[in-house]
Amino acid sequence: MTVYMPSFFGGHQERVDLFKKSILAYLKFGYEVVVFWMNDEEHKIIDDRIKYIDSKEVFNASICRNRLLDIFYNTDEPRAIFSDDDVIIKARIEHENDFDLLSLTNDYSSELKKTHEISSSFFILKNLDNKLYFDEMLDANQDLDFGINLVNNGYECFRLKDENIVINRGKSVMFDNPMQKIHRKSVALDKIKIKWNLK
Repeated sequence: MTVYMPSFFGGHQERVDLFKKSILAYLKFGYEVVVFWMNDEEHKIIDDRIKYIDSKEVFNASICRNRLLDIFYNTDEPRAIFSDDDVIIKARIEHENDFDLLSLTNDYSSELKKTHEISSSFFILKNLDNKLYFDEMLDANQDLDFGINLVNNGYECFRLKDENIVINRGKSVMFDNPMQKIHRKSVALDKIKIKWNLK
């Protein structure tokens, strides 16, 4: 199974260090990695098992994931891992083969998120017949929107807790400060409710 990873450090050394740990862990446990790369060349880890998709432009997370989804959908692989560059695994991921999407569980703040939200930081996706993508117009809550899209198209999303998958909540490259995060998530949630005709 291949790992697909968007990567942008935003000038933060902490994220450079986490990326290195993340990549080396995936390689250690036998994965190949495709990285959508929006960083300086000097930070690349050179290995035959890593393929970089270079971008001189910085895109939001949804656009990056969609570029990687396109690559995956055009392979013969039945499933793939999608991982942020600050996720570190402690063992090879064991999973069953009867799911459409497998995601880490979150502490959900609402019933809607509990039933539909996925963790876009780490998920395993089946190569879907009906190719689905993230909404590139949303500034936040793209993982909730993607989960709703999956469920509405008849796909099953399963969630798990796995101590061998560690998401490091380092310096955010999406939000400048906590208040901006709260505001963008609130605005995005209203857009999602209108989009999917939800209360």
